[in-house]
Amino acid sequence: MPNLQNEESQNARAEALLATLTQRQYLRPHMPLNIVLAQLDVCSVAIEQSIRWLKMDESRAIGRFRAAELSRLSRCIQRLWDNARSQDTLAPQTV
Repeated sequence: MPNLQNEESQNARAEALLATLTQRQYLRPHMPLNIVLAQLDVCSVAIEQSIRWLKMDESRAIGRFRAAELSRLSRCIQRLWDNARSQDTLAPQTV
């Protein structure tokens, strides 16, 4: 059961990120994706890895991306961010 709750919360966070990206897409369609992502309170490493993995052009205006592309980006960012957080909690603490 804990895995199901974790997956649901992960999906909810990805959906919230997608909603924010979609809102920015309509409010500021000419703004480059990298600037939009830099304004979000999201792990910058997860953003960079997601953009590289999805082979997206971060200088492209956010208004030029399809909904499916933004959906994939938001899910990928959330997945990498959650993985980084879980590795931080599992890493041994050194004094």
